[in-house]
Amino acid sequence: MKLRRVLTNSILFLFLVLTHAQAQDPDLIWEKEEGLSVVEFSPDGKWLMTHGTRAQDIVFRNLADGEIMRTFSHPENVQEAKFSPDGKLIASGIDGGKVFIWNIEENRIIHTFGDTAKNNNKSADCLDFSEDGRYLAQGSYGLPGGLEFENNVYVWDIQEGKLVWKDRKFLGYAKVQFVWGTPYLYVTTSLEYRAGLYDALTGTFVKDASARRFYSPDGKLYAVSIKNQSDYFDIAIHQTENDKRIAFFPTNYSELFGNEFTPNGKFFMFSIYKANIGSSTQLWDIETSKFIRYHTTLGEIAISFDSQFIATSYHSKTQLYKANWTPTSILNDAKNSFLLKISPNPATDQTTISFALPSPQKVTCSIISITGETVATLLKDQIADGEQTLTWQTAGIAQGMHFVQLNVAGRLQTQPVFITH
Repeated sequence: MKLRRVLTNSILFLFLVLTHAQAQDPDLIWEKEEGLSVVEFSPDGKWLMTHGTRAQDIVFRNLADGEIMRTFSHPENVQEAKFSPDGKLIASGIDGGKVFIWNIEENRIIHTFGDTAKNNNKSADCLDFSEDGRYLAQGSYGLPGGLEFENNVYVWDIQEGKLVWKDRKFLGYAKVQFVWGTPYLYVTTSLEYRAGLYDALTGTFVKDASARRFYSPDGKLYAVSIKNQSDYFDIAIHQTENDKRIAFFPTNYSELFGNEFTPNGKFFMFSIYKANIGSSTQLWDIETSKFIRYHTTLGEIAISFDSQFIATSYHSKTQLYKANWTPTSILNDAKNSFLLKISPNPATDQTTISFALPSPQKVTCSIISITGETVATLLKDQIADGEQTLTWQTAGIAQGMHFVQLNVAGRLQTQPVFITH
């Protein structure tokens, strides 16, 4: 999430309220009241790079406790920062469009890139290293007056310390990504939602590409957002080589804040927001197209190279989690578990809710909207022990995330359920 985005999210802690569970996610290692849009693990796994207490500072945090070990200060607010593939350099982009290349070991700037003569409002919002680490792509946003946009895509040669090419690709804020394993640079922009693949070293157009793509670290897969019948967006996963779709996630979102593939390409995690509904960070299994886990955070996401940690940054907070790839509700206390299951999930016309009781209990099963309202009460009665099954007819229920809440003699268990039509 970039510094200029302001979003009020009272929904972020709804899941805590619904479950009455412990105050924090059991997978949470630490949380710092610092951080904005930058969150990235170093390739060697030693550091987490985030904003510091000031928006002008980029810091390295110790994974054990989140304490700041290194600081890199800038003259303006930092919009983006990236590690080079070998972890020896970082690139940082600031308001005004300048980009700094830092030698980490020596803690000094070795190159300063920028093209701001015609555009004082330009900002270096998106940076990406080539696979060999020699080149850096920069995507910028600039509006000097009216609707006359200047160059917003640049490729810099770090080894030679010079510009390779620059151009205006479509209109608006440009997102750039080197497609590793190919000679291409992917470019998409915010205003026209157009996109294309370009020769990374010449800027020559190669072919059209769907907008809102995000490529996996090895370049073999890409995620793409697809507008649905509700004028919101779902997410699909495709193979890069032949554009074959291999997974589909009915997310029904209005804005995407962060997304990441796991390094092994098995899972996809993303942070989304839907206007007037709320926000969440979700993890999905690519092979099965199944929802795996839900987190109560919104913002930028990073997954460590060994897949052992997940970091998020939002609303001046940075959090580090122990990665958990098992399909379970993250906030349910194990001692209160009643084996609550929902299938199918996502659901279209109906879904089956099952649970098991060790002894006869007074049970209430409710459906809660993401705004906290009770949508339906499916059960409120004294129930015998053993496995129980309920059917929820979801026709007419608003699309998006809801929660199935099971209250067994005052002990709560809650699971998210996604409704699609």
